[in-house]
Amino acid sequence: MLISFVLFLRNFRRNRLFSFVNVLGLTAGFFTSILIYLYVQSELSYDKFHEKGERIYRVNQTFIWGDDNPNQFSSTGPGVGYSISEEIPEVDQVVRILTANDALPITLYLDGKEKFFNDEEVFAVDSNFFEVFSFSLTAGNIKTALKEPRSVILKYEAAIKFFGSTDVIGKLMTMDNGETFKVTGVLSRINQNSYLDDFDLLISMNSIPRVSRSGWNWIWTMFETYILIREDAIFENLEEKIAALPKKHAKESLEAMGYTYEEYVAAGKEWNLFLQPFTEIRLHSAHVYNRLSEAGDVKVVLALIGSAVFLLILSCINFINLSTAKFTSMAKDVALRKVLGGTKSTFIKRFFGESLAYCLISAMVAFLLLHYTIPLINQSLDTSFSFSNVDPLILGSFVAILISVTSVISGFYPFLFFNAFKPTSAMKGEFKTGNRGIGLRNGMLVVQYALSFILIVATFTIYHQLNYFRNADVGFEKENILIVENVDWTGSQEEFTDEIAKIKGVAGTSLSDSSPRYISNGAQFIPYEPDAGSIPLNFAVADENYLDLLRMELVLGRYFDKSYSSDSAAVLINETAARTIGW
Repeated sequence: MLISFVLFLRNFRRNRLFSFVNVLGLTAGFFTSILIYLYVQSELSYDKFHEKGERIYRVNQTFIWGDDNPNQFSSTGPGVGYSISEEIPEVDQVVRILTANDALPITLYLDGKEKFFNDEEVFAVDSNFFEVFSFSLTAGNIKTALKEPRSVILKYEAAIKFFGSTDVIGKLMTMDNGETFKVTGVLSRINQNSYLDDFDLLISMNSIPRVSRSGWNWIWTMFETYILIREDAIFENLEEKIAALPKKHAKESLEAMGYTYEEYVAAGKEWNLFLQPFTEIRLHSAHVYNRLSEAGDVKVVLALIGSAVFLLILSCINFINLSTAKFTSMAKDVALRKVLGGTKSTFIKRFFGESLAYCLISAMVAFLLLHYTIPLINQSLDTSFSFSNVDPLILGSFVAILISVTSVISGFYPFLFFNAFKPTSAMKGEFKTGNRGIGLRNGMLVVQYALSFILIVATFTIYHQLNYFRNADVGFEKENILIVENVDWTGSQEEFTDEIAKIKGVAGTSLSDSSPRYISNGAQFIPYEPDAGSIPLNFAVADENYLDLLRMELVLGRYFDKSYSSDSAAVLINETAARTIGW
């Protein structure tokens, strides 16, 4: 083994360019493979830490706010949870999560001083939240922390931000609605990836009286509903019973929308409930509008795994082609060793040992590069890659398998290629590779160029698609537009925008409750026509400057005008709304 290592070092120094190119090619393969592994491992780890995770399901429903939309909707009304609790014995627990507000201003009184915070994400959750999900508290009683109204649990980071420590049990916080909440717990650091991680505060659901009065309501779709099924539950029976609930319980909500259930179905609409495994939400929600946070896509994960395999194959082929390209000098060396008594095991050690050595060097270089480039990658891609988030044993096993497989593939063909020569012919210079050897080498070159071409084309295609998304005409001005959120907290929105308009460089201002493309308001509208049914439409509330500021084109009619008092009841519709209504 020592002799083989010495020979490798001698050949490495003697053929510096050859060695450098080999290490460079293999390093590229290892670098991208390990980086992709970190990403894939991160995506696959979502919500795997919940002890009861395999029995937790999210209840999705038909997207009831639009026509001919095949996607599901993770947002449900409070009545969905009530109905399941009352009628489905296979369900052990029901937990609802309400997005109480996108952001709430919070006032604290510390040491006689008033402190103001904003842009804090708040979830309202049922009191059994911790009986279903495996989060823990670093302070407070986990069994009672959400029992009382106006109880609040802080994330660890939020406790440090607000109070400077986690010793906060019993502290008071005043929300924007003037209600005072008592801190009853501090959540332990969430070091694992979770779909439910996008919040700063958890408040008790019974702090919101409207929820307890809305057991009938299926159209206040501000909740995500989760169920924990019993261990002995038969899933097919459970699905069947849940599928029967809308017809029975959505009736009252449909009547509030101007329909009977029969009219709703006769109009070609559906209202179905679906069960989605909790652990699959992260990667299998391409067909679902998620409410609490963004989801990934399993297709992206598979595409990246395929890219890593492609790049490793290219690295191996590059190594093989470079090794066999030196066949004249290497053939004489192999022939001489055969004449001197070299056995097959000797050549196995040499070729596989050499490829293993190149792979080890390349893997070390790849790790070194990743160590220094991961912070830059995270900054540019807004990711959180880190070796500290990965089990060292699993990562080590992955890299060991990667090195072993790559070294075997890289060393196998050169061993067969050179081991097949007759020593006497090679010593006389009568070296011939044979048609079969030439054909195989040419085949590998074709594969190498084909894979390279595919990757280059894919890269350019993705680049042009992203460039298109950045520069496409979306129907409104999106450059040089700044959005100031939560202006209603200032007391007078009009005065605030007047002051903003005085700033040098500000060309115009407008007040609106939403901006493209995030239009979240929705309601049922009924055209004044005979036998017209109600039509679900999304809408934004905006002032008279909105259209000019965003430079939207007005096809017909005029925009709002302050001089017309009747414009307080005026609406502007787009072409899609006109077609939907049937005008």
